[in-house]
Amino acid sequence: MRFAASGRFVFVAQWPAAVVLPLFFLVGRALVGSELGFMVVLGIVFVPLAIGLLLAPPLLTRFDLESRRVRATRLAYDVASFGLWGGCVLAALSVEDSLGFVDVPSAISTWTGASSNDSAAVFAAAVALIGVSYLAAVLLAIMGILRGRDRASTTSDATLA
Repeated sequence: MRFAASGRFVFVAQWPAAVVLPLFFLVGRALVGSELGFMVVLGIVFVPLAIGLLLAPPLLTRFDLESRRVRATRLAYDVASFGLWGGCVLAALSVEDSLGFVDVPSAISTWTGASSNDSAAVFAAAVALIGVSYLAAVLLAIMGILRGRDRASTTSDATLA
């Protein structure tokens, strides 16, 4: 795993993104043309949980000794983070907020006139992207920890010999 120029951006942006993305999902959709409905009530419960889950990969990267020394994340982790963030934004824009008796269209439906089924398909794809990217980010952060510890122990063994 190597470090790239994007690693510095992700190293810094992963912390505010973990807080901003769930809040955007909750109320930021109103800023881009979608109405808020019952999702806000559910969001009050789920936003703290989502923030906690999104903070797990950045916390894991703090244990990667090489990443902390370089102050950048590894390229593979960057790709997973961008996928996770993009999926969160896409899900927020495509989620429909309906309680059964009142349908509140998604931002994508409002912008393009897409049907409810089209918006639901985009939302399902976004949720799949979020799941795969989150799993990849966690695994890649753990792999970075192990690689950093392995290199640190190899370096300390070489200095002792």
